[in-house]
Amino acid sequence: MSTFRSLLTEKGSVPKAMPEQQGLQCPTKLYNKLEDNYHLSNKKALFINMKNYYESLNEDSFNYLPVTFHVKTGLTDPEFLRFKTYYDTNIAERNKKIA
Repeated sequence: MSTFRSLLTEKGSVPKAMPEQQGLQCPTKLYNKLEDNYHLSNKKALFINMKNYYESLNEDSFNYLPVTFHVKTGLTDPEFLRFKTYYDTNIAERNKKIA
């Protein structure tokens, strides 16, 4: 019977397949969460906290963070309209570079 350790690549860090996929038992389950750290493991909360932090320093948060749009109410949300404008502008710029 194979062990989880034998499923690792030569570097020993990335599994080739999860043990459950090969019918093996794995005593430890890994999750992409940090216990009791909602503001670090939730993308929206992390973005809002980082944006507020940089604004408190009177700095533009997007000098440090990727451009992000937090759309709450769908196509009529003002943030969606900002996203659409940003997207259309960048597509036009990219097309100019290609042509």
